[in-house]
Amino acid sequence: MAAPLNLYLDCGNRKLVKSYTDAGAFSLPSFMQGETLPIRIYPVEATGTISSPFSYTDLHGGTVKLALCGGSGTPTGASDTIIAAQYTWSEITNGFSADLNMNTDEVTAFIGTASSKGSTLEIEYTPAAGSPIKYLQQSVTVKAAVIDVASVTPAPNPSYPTRAEVTAGFVKFIGLPGETVTLVSPDGSKAVIFGCRDDGTVQMDVIDPYVA
Repeated sequence: MAAPLNLYLDCGNRKLVKSYTDAGAFSLPSFMQGETLPIRIYPVEATGTISSPFSYTDLHGGTVKLALCGGSGTPTGASDTIIAAQYTWSEITNGFSADLNMNTDEVTAFIGTASSKGSTLEIEYTPAAGSPIKYLQQSVTVKAAVIDVASVTPAPNPSYPTRAEVTAGFVKFIGLPGETVTLVSPDGSKAVIFGCRDDGTVQMDVIDPYVA
């Protein structure tokens, strides 16, 4: 499985930051069609101090939803198509964990024949007692897959031996002038060469030791 995508969600400023200790803005990597992407979300709050810019905020007990927008890739408020989503998250230390399935018909339709398209990732949180909060909307690129899930490994071109290679592998009933036949002992240490001499006598030479 791929390494998880860690998202540090600055809840107060509704943006992603690089890490618990780095307040720099975080740009989402490209999401690939066909993949299953493990994601971890860590909600944090700014502390106002440089040495420790964030503290984890406990959102356990509520409901997390993450989705990618289809259509033009930008939410319009008019029943936007969702191409990939995850609404069931496991609670982990300081955050939430789940897998995002990018192998959906909606992702395929969204990409179409393009190599990539821009989308919008949204994270929504609903407390156990309260209304939904849209903590994040951020641009993300969805890239088309090279290896499709439904595709098969390309078959190699067939390989056929040449006539000369086939002929060399068999003993001919009638050989060419001067040709001999070599038979090797089971242990490979000796050999006998059979042939026909110019005077019509049988050639039978024992090779000991035999070196291939």
